[in-house]
Amino acid sequence: MTAIPFGRFDPHVNGYPLLVKQEMNERTSHVADTTYKVLQVASSVLGGMAAGAIFTRLWARFDQPEGEPPVPQDLSQKVSKVLVAAAAQGAIFAVVRAVIDRIGAHGYQKVTGEAPTV
Repeated sequence: MTAIPFGRFDPHVNGYPLLVKQEMNERTSHVADTTYKVLQVASSVLGGMAAGAIFTRLWARFDQPEGEPPVPQDLSQKVSKVLVAAAAQGAIFAVVRAVIDRIGAHGYQKVTGEAPTV
């Protein structure tokens, strides 16, 4: 009987070399993480555009005479109106980002079988 180097093979892993199996899992995990990060950036950009469109439409419904969101540098606008618009825009962006992040994390988990790294 020949001696098997310690740590090189594991008889409980279908006869595959343990180190090779670990290397394959590490590469797969690295590629999946990189792909997830790239898709997360792309979806964040698209989410930002969607949130901007949602905010503009909602603001047009609530601010009937003007329809346009106030510009903070325009000193003719009321401070309260500018602050309400900023708060609404921030809330919409936060909700859209959370939804997109959750959808992406669930998709990553379905494809890879593990939760994405935070």
